[in-house]
Amino acid sequence: MVKRQSNDSKCGVGRLLRYDLREGIAAEWKKLVAVVVFSLIAGLYMYVHIVGLKKNFDISTNGTFMDYLLNMLHGMKRFVASSGGDFEIPITFLGISILTAFTIGEYAVKDLRSCGIQIITRSHSRTNWIISKIMWNFTVVIMIYLCIIIVALILGGGGIAPTELICSKILDFSNVNANGISNGTLCMLVILLPIVTSMAVSQLQMSISLIKSPVAGFFVVITIMFLSAYITSPYLLGNYWMIQRSSIFLNGGMNMVIGFVVNVIVILVSIICDIFYFKKKSII
Repeated sequence: MVKRQSNDSKCGVGRLLRYDLREGIAAEWKKLVAVVVFSLIAGLYMYVHIVGLKKNFDISTNGTFMDYLLNMLHGMKRFVASSGGDFEIPITFLGISILTAFTIGEYAVKDLRSCGIQIITRSHSRTNWIISKIMWNFTVVIMIYLCIIIVALILGGGGIAPTELICSKILDFSNVNANGISNGTLCMLVILLPIVTSMAVSQLQMSISLIKSPVAGFFVVITIMFLSAYITSPYLLGNYWMIQRSSIFLNGGMNMVIGFVVNVIVILVSIICDIFYFKKKSII
């Protein structure tokens, strides 16, 4: 009996995280497959357009790694309702946002209702349980973007230099090469900005899910990302996700240093809310 209590009390963050990685990622592998399939469809769609460009313009490339990465992660240009242009839906931006929110989903709440209460009771630590869920949340986001990067590597075959004609004609990102930053810096920003922003949004989603409900969390973050597509504002986190909305490429665009700070603040506030709220939450 004493030995059983000793084992239960050793249910630390590492052990809980291994459980969350197994149950919240490995057991939910179909959600990551959905990300891969979505990335492949988006990449193949661009490839078809590249084939069309090759017939009309003097280019020999089928697209580089950076071209396919930008296809998924560049976002969209500033939306101006009075410009008279067609209303565009940023399918890749919203698709990734929805898939991320869906993957985060109700896992934390569902786990709490199933075996989380027993784990917390035996380990005598609510903090370890919630910290494990926070680390799981970060891991999910990293896994999603790792899937996107791998697909871009497979389709593009390497190369971090964007093809100007592909970017301007297909992605509507005509000034991608007119900013003066190196290709390596561009590659880092294209990957880093969406990951950090998605971490902030996902932590916010989990906080709302625990405090209110998973449906409310999903609805709030998708609303934020949808509004971000059409309203260029520093108060909408989705703008920091899009490299094309950066002040590097857009006059009056988002300052990405400020964006990074804002995202970190949202992450920290969400984590603090999770820990303090969960300590006082009635779970019985």
